[in-house]
Amino acid sequence: MVRSALEANSEMAVAHEQSMEMVVRSTDSQLGHLSSALQSAIASTVALEQKIEYSQLQAANLATQQKSLDEGMVQLASITQSFMTNMSDHTRLLNQANNLTNGMLDTLAATAAATSTIQNALAGYGERAKWWPLVVCPMVSLVMGSYGLSPSVVRNIGLLTLGEMVGVMVSSYSHFRGVAAALFSFSGPASNATAI
Repeated sequence: MVRSALEANSEMAVAHEQSMEMVVRSTDSQLGHLSSALQSAIASTVALEQKIEYSQLQAANLATQQKSLDEGMVQLASITQSFMTNMSDHTRLLNQANNLTNGMLDTLAATAAATSTIQNALAGYGERAKWWPLVVCPMVSLVMGSYGLSPSVVRNIGLLTLGEMVGVMVSSYSHFRGVAAALFSFSGPASNATAI
């Protein structure tokens, strides 16, 4: 009986040992599968992290490029606004210069017409009309010298004096021209007579 108990005990120990070996093998096999699955999951996680980091770098680069593009657009808008302002100022200044030039041309045309009218009106008076440069020249000098400037008494007196001097010279010129013509016409026949 002791022998049969020992044999049964021995068989149970062998069966237990075999079942433990089977459990260890099964556990090793399952742990191997689990280990390979974990390694695969770790590799996938690492690859996913690398892709996420790469995507984040790309997103950061894209954000930097977008910021640079935005700054460029703001600068371009500022330059365009400045150019349009300068263009508007230049257009306004050109219009003012054009208006000023047209005003000067109108004044010159009116002065020339007035001078011509006065000269034509006074030309028929012969010797009595030699005073017209003494009136017209100071007026023309005053109008032409003061155009577009602020009023000044000293300048106006200077312009009237200058115009009066020019008028005296014009009037004297016509007088001396008549005297010279008379002298040359008088001395002409005498010199011809001497030459004969």
